[in-house]
Amino acid sequence: MSWNPRTVEMSDTVYIGLAVTSHQSGEVRTFTFDNVSTELPKIALRPSPADCSLHEDTLVNLGWNPGDGAVSHDVYFGDNFANVTNGTGYTFYGNQLETFFIAGVPEILFPDGLVPGRTYYWRIDEVNDTEPNSPWKGDVWSFTLPPRTAYAPDPADAAESVDQNVDLSWTAGFVAKLHTVYFGDNFYDINNAVGGLPQGAATYFPGPLQLAQTYYWRVDEFDAIDTHKGDVWSFTTQGAFVHVDEYDAGSQVELEQGQILVVTLESDPTTGYRWEQAENQESILEQMGETEFKPPDKDEPPLVGAGGWEIFRFKAISAGQMTLQLVYHRTWEEGVEPLK
Repeated sequence: MSWNPRTVEMSDTVYIGLAVTSHQSGEVRTFTFDNVSTELPKIALRPSPADCSLHEDTLVNLGWNPGDGAVSHDVYFGDNFANVTNGTGYTFYGNQLETFFIAGVPEILFPDGLVPGRTYYWRIDEVNDTEPNSPWKGDVWSFTLPPRTAYAPDPADAAESVDQNVDLSWTAGFVAKLHTVYFGDNFYDINNAVGGLPQGAATYFPGPLQLAQTYYWRVDEFDAIDTHKGDVWSFTTQGAFVHVDEYDAGSQVELEQGQILVVTLESDPTTGYRWEQAENQESILEQMGETEFKPPDKDEPPLVGAGGWEIFRFKAISAGQMTLQLVYHRTWEEGVEPLK
């Protein structure tokens, strides 16, 4: 097969000739398909900033490649996805010939600048009044400004089994110059702390930590004008959790005071069956919060007949021995033996 490449202009319709040769039993057969055509897209393409990107400036210069045959462009821009999708809520900013659009400078759209921590959406509809199918509605693109507060902590918030010698790190807030770290084992102390020492690096080493201990930390960001209080994050060091499941039924588990027993059991609550503790002995083990249900795909709601896992967490609060019994039943069925 031979191929003669050439540059394709946006106004071109491309015709492809394809020949396929088959060798069977020493016989050569050739099948030719001529005049296979494809049309170039009519909608705007290649957004800048890229779709779903992080944009680290309060000024933005939107750009795109025009669709085939476009003469002008309808611009939609705002911070509400539905409004930009539907062209409502004052998101239409007119028809223009240029393939760029600026927002965030004085006397132009959003003269006070774009807002850190906010996601913006935009859409370009391509227009050619001589074409009956015009305008061609474009895709909705987005970009996000990072927040002024610290974000993306490492370890992640509520992380478990973290190494005792962990180095804490985070992504600095928008134009942050200095960072003040507060660290300890009491949520309220960390949430209310003030007067810490600022530092330049977006990392912090709290020193060797205790096993099986939950710690809390907060990072306040200073941008040379204002200080922005951060969220309180937490993590728990190694040794705090002991995990068991149905295969451990009947076995003996030893816990130290303060350790957490995590029990994971297969379940299908859509059928009405749930796991429940048969006897409550909170003088030794104290259940922590409500039972959690984890579907096979955490991003999808549970489907009827599709199982998952129920997760119990119990904290050892005092010394002693006990039998932890969990039953799988429908709570409204009195006098009926549990299924498990």
